Amino acid sequence: MESEATGVVALVRHARPEVDPSVPSTDWRLSAEGRAAAAGLGERLRPLRLDRLVASEEAKAAETASIAAGALGVPWDTAPGLHEHSRRSAGYLGADDFDAAMRGLFAGRPFGDETGDDACDRFEAALAGVTAAWPGERVAVVAHGTVMALYLARHLGVDGYETWRSLPLVGVAELS
Repeated sequence: MESEATGVVALVRHARPEVDPSVPSTDWRLSAEGRAAAAGLGERLRPLRLDRLVASEEAKAAETASIAAGALGVPWDTAPGLHEHSRRSAGYLGADDFDAAMRGLFAGRPFGDETGDDACDRFEAALAGVTAAWPGERVAVVAHGTVMALYLARHLGVDGYETWRSLPLVGVAELS
């Protein structure tokens, strides 16, 4: 990565949420473990010399960005369009059913309320919006595993499903 690059220079997957099957995942907040991991994220991001963090409007991503930005001493904001692949209509699925649905999503089959391609198109447009909103700034975007994996698969030619499976919570992907 070039040291003077500006715009979105890193994608960060949010920290561990408190999973509550009775609440839509879009509303999940961070667990105690997730809050602790978000605090450590600031130090992991320090070498990137960020000017700000921008998060998805989902609670778990915004909370991750807020905590990490506080540790870094930089501002943070939310931006529309950075949210996770929309699948609210699918409801909560057990681990095996969810994994099968995700495998299908990355293979081009429908799952939930938007296709993988639609989610990736939306996410790309949101990233462009972040760069336009904060020109000249070095920004890390705190988002979600599925849209990050869809984006990385499209732009790096990696296997999206395997990328999604291997992307850790509070995982960081530097962009060049």
